[in-house]
Amino acid sequence: MISLTQFELLTSLAKTGPIKATKVQTKSVAEFLAKGWLLKRDDLLEISPSGLKELEPYQVKQAIIIAAGLGSRMLPATKDTPKPLVEVNGRRIIETLLDALVAAEIKDITVIVGYQRQKFKSLLANYPF
Repeated sequence: MISLTQFELLTSLAKTGPIKATKVQTKSVAEFLAKGWLLKRDDLLEISPSGLKELEPYQVKQAIIIAAGLGSRMLPATKDTPKPLVEVNGRRIIETLLDALVAAEIKDITVIVGYQRQKFKSLLANYPF
């Protein structure tokens, strides 16, 4: 198990890409290089495949969206449409959530439905997973 400091440094490098070695504490760099979590090229540090593997257990792989309920506080918009399928700025609320999950490479998504559950089947065209 890695420490919070190690996790933060590795995730930062995984998100931003290579950084100048002078921006990181020398002690951490030496430790990470010794463990094979970082690669040093010229004056740049980047996360190695081994470093990415260390982050693997901490990656979110599944999501649950609770989309049940009548949406009574949003009447009359929810009279014939479940709240997650209401459009805001031309997009259905749930599609904004699903797109964010897909962008984060999460495709194991469970949507819990209730009110007018049959209307959610239209989502399967764009989100078959």
